[in-house]
Amino acid sequence: MAKARAWWPSVPSKLACLAVAWFILRDPCSFIGASLGGGGGSSPSDREGLLSTSSSRWPSLCWFVSLCLLFLLRDPRSFSGMSLGGGIGSSSFVAIQVCSEFAHQMAEVIGPRLYGCSNCRNHVALHDDIISKAFHGRNGRAFLFSHAMNVTVGPKEDRQLMTGLHTVADVYCGDCREILGWKYEKAYEETQKYKEGKFILEKSKIVKENW
Repeated sequence: MAKARAWWPSVPSKLACLAVAWFILRDPCSFIGASLGGGGGSSPSDREGLLSTSSSRWPSLCWFVSLCLLFLLRDPRSFSGMSLGGGIGSSSFVAIQVCSEFAHQMAEVIGPRLYGCSNCRNHVALHDDIISKAFHGRNGRAFLFSHAMNVTVGPKEDRQLMTGLHTVADVYCGDCREILGWKYEKAYEETQKYKEGKFILEKSKIVKENW
């Protein structure tokens, strides 16, 4: 009985790994589409677009999945111990490294999460560049970004904002010229200096892309 208790966690672990690998490898387009928020299935046109962008990298991703299975299943005792918090075996540690690299490769295929202009879908910012979501613009909630792209910056002007006097410049979409927010050029209060050079983009003016 003691042996049965020690070994039973490895069985569901094996089944879970095999199920995930089967789902990924049987239909890579559906897996990528689901990751992008497009549902579980993929149309023929979606398949052509996804395969054309990832065909050169997909074989390497399949190898990573295979390696994950190899390391996780070749030493079930070690993997079970890791799952139960009993320490990480050598093969499980390697498996974690392989899975991490696989996730990195998958992120390269899918691409970064972006924000686009709500009017023309021009890409204007990266999700990873968000500093804070606790800001307010002219039309409600706004995000503070460290960088923005494909935008133009208007003339500087002093403006009294909720947090004090600042020198700001309106930010426009580089394609359709829609006002998206503003850029902090100068803050006069010491506690607001961290905003200088940063961008405010209003939530109502941007949409998620590649999520």
